[in-house]
Amino acid sequence: MRNQNPFANPDVISLAELQKHIMANGVLAYPRKREMSSAINTVGAWFGLPLDMIPASATFLRNKFEHVHPSHVNVSKRRVQNVRSLVMSAFRAEGLSDKLAPYMCAMTSEWFKLWDIIEGQVYYRTELSRLFRYCSKQGILPSGISDAVLSDYLTAL
Repeated sequence: MRNQNPFANPDVISLAELQKHIMANGVLAYPRKREMSSAINTVGAWFGLPLDMIPASATFLRNKFEHVHPSHVNVSKRRVQNVRSLVMSAFRAEGLSDKLAPYMCAMTSEWFKLWDIIEGQVYYRTELSRLFRYCSKQGILPSGISDAVLSDYLTAL
């Protein structure tokens, strides 16, 4: 199952799919598979997101882990480090990059033209980036923006 995150690149698998691949891996020892699978479940719980909404992307995880404080999730600092390490080990075991590459969906040419128009406008670029990427992934053209599209976008946020 590809990630269901409405902003992420559809070519990036989800943590749910990564977990399935890990459990089906014929090379890893069963206890190691269980550890990695448990770490993936823990990440979903800490982030408050279903696993199919979390892209298997080091960049996405790094950004999310910046907001995970051991005292907020009632664990030690070492436990947070171990969970993070196990998830990155799962990435490597399945041949996924653990480098900080972009995970967001690319903008279509129509949206990129609008992006170019607001070059140098940091505030507008910051505020509109997600909308442009969301619409790009959904196949919505700039001329197709409507109240329904914006409502769906706000729900996706």
